[in-house]
Amino acid sequence: IIAQNKDYPNLCKKIKTCLNQIFNSAIADGIEVINPTSKLEMPKKRACEKRALTSFEKETISNMHFSDPKKEVFVKTILNFGLRPGEMLALDKDCFDLENNILTIKSAVTFVSNTPILKGTKTGAIRKLPIPNSLVPLYEEYLKDCDKYLFYQGNDKTKLMSKTAFKIFKKGILMDINERLGGSIKD
Repeated sequence: IIAQNKDYPNLCKKIKTCLNQIFNSAIADGIEVINPTSKLEMPKKRACEKRALTSFEKETISNMHFSDPKKEVFVKTILNFGLRPGEMLALDKDCFDLENNILTIKSAVTFVSNTPILKGTKTGAIRKLPIPNSLVPLYEEYLKDCDKYLFYQGNDKTKLMSKTAFKIFKKGILMDINERLGGSIKD
């Protein structure tokens, strides 16, 4: 059964678990002596394939305007700087030097359960990135309304976004982009 379903590793795992329980019961009842499921070779899970955005997708997304300014800033920032999600969530007002057009990446967010924790960047380095002139007005306007973090929890502009809130936020962005591109974008 497992060999016939090797393209479905999660199904194979469920089949093995079920068979394992059946054979363990049979051993406990004295019907069987060994459990053959321990020698089953399971198919490997394939990593999700990720791809770069096409030129059309990049252009369409970069020209999109979102009704939620938080989404707009998130998308424009990730498209222009290629930051990791944890670095995005850690951005605060102090990261932006709009007089010199510099974005400083100094920390990242990691999650313990659902709780956000500030830490150093993946490489431990502080990076200074040039802000394109076209983004300065967007940041100037958005930062006026920020107390601390750019991507905050609910209405509390001083609280980091939780893991669950970030998933919901990201899903909303993907749905907006999906609607504009007329396709299906997965998490």
